[in-house]
Amino acid sequence: MIAVYSPDGALLTAFGRDGEGPGEFKDIRDLAVGEGDTLFVLHDGHITVLSPRYTYVRSIAAGPAARARATHACPPCAT
Repeated sequence: MIAVYSPDGALLTAFGRDGEGPGEFKDIRDLAVGEGDTLFVLHDGHITVLSPRYTYVRSIAAGPAARARATHACPPCAT
């Protein structure tokens, strides 16, 4: 599950659950916010791209370099 908090610590929303299907995330390793507040989630060998409203956009297979550098999981870093 991914939780989103306001700057003062109030829970704004939470979404997703553990698993491998639509709307599910398995073994989340890193999150990154990209251009236009797009959210990138590195999990289970994939990078899932979510819109600023947290809806699914696409999934990208993460290469070995992205998996090895999970602390830098944004797509520009995964090349």
